[in-house]
Amino acid sequence: MRASVLSLLFLLFLSQLINSQSFDPPLFCFEDAFLLSKNCTFEEQVKLLKNLEYDGIELEGLDNYEEKLADFARANNVNLALYPHSRFWLEKVGDSVRLIQKADRDNLGAVFRLCHFLKTDTRDSLELKLVKSIPCLSAVSINGADDGNTRDMEWTRLIQPLGEGSFDVLNMLRLLKINNYKGPVGLQCYDIKGDPALFLKTSITAWARYLKEMQ
Repeated sequence: MRASVLSLLFLLFLSQLINSQSFDPPLFCFEDAFLLSKNCTFEEQVKLLKNLEYDGIELEGLDNYEEKLADFARANNVNLALYPHSRFWLEKVGDSVRLIQKADRDNLGAVFRLCHFLKTDTRDSLELKLVKSIPCLSAVSINGADDGNTRDMEWTRLIQPLGEGSFDVLNMLRLLKINNYKGPVGLQCYDIKGDPALFLKTSITAWARYLKEMQ
């Protein structure tokens, strides 16, 4: 009981801390408040944001911010791509697409990241959401992975050398080709154990096989 009361008081304190902060530029940087708290867990962050009625993507204070970034980048001949990442503010490719469509800037795109989609989104919707996102995609990131109840899997199962795991990466590449995706495809290698010379060779061999099978 005491622990529950202390947690509630902590969340109330942190919500006041966030609401009392001013931000320049006008971007709500919740991480600042959480760092000031010293001991706020991810679960407490999620609970707090929900209590404050933020949906994690359309945060008050972010209006037109992606447009400003894109316009600044254009002035310097730079294209931007929104990069979804599990447990970050921007987690899903669908959120990237929504922001891109809202911003309406031709130098602003999205990245489809297989491992983070499998970790954060609904596995059964992957093919549909991939195809729907193609008009907005600037890049695609792939790797070997296991299929199934992927949101409950550890990263060691969601990021493997290309060609390993039960997930059908070739089918994903075929969908991209059929739907006229013309952008780059990158390889995700984060925290793969072993000798890079060996697992990169495995991935290169699998990539060559995929290209041959798609001809």
